[in-house]
Amino acid sequence: MNKNQLREEQDEQERQRQKAEFRALLDKMFAFKGGKGNYTEDRHKQPMPDIDAIVKRVMKAQEEEAKKK
Repeated sequence: MNKNQLREEQDEQERQRQKAEFRALLDKMFAFKGGKGNYTEDRHKQPMPDIDAIVKRVMKAQEEEAKKK
């Protein structure tokens, strides 16, 4: 083998190594994590914010804004 062929072979090995590392990173980043149940139903089971507390905060903010005027 001449020097050019040897260098090309080494470059190809390095490209293959980098490609494998990159693929491993992609697999790690986009790993599928299978869920349990149905999201369209389960999302409604999440704790909801207290609507009364939100309404009170909004009304209080409106009253304070009205006092400033």
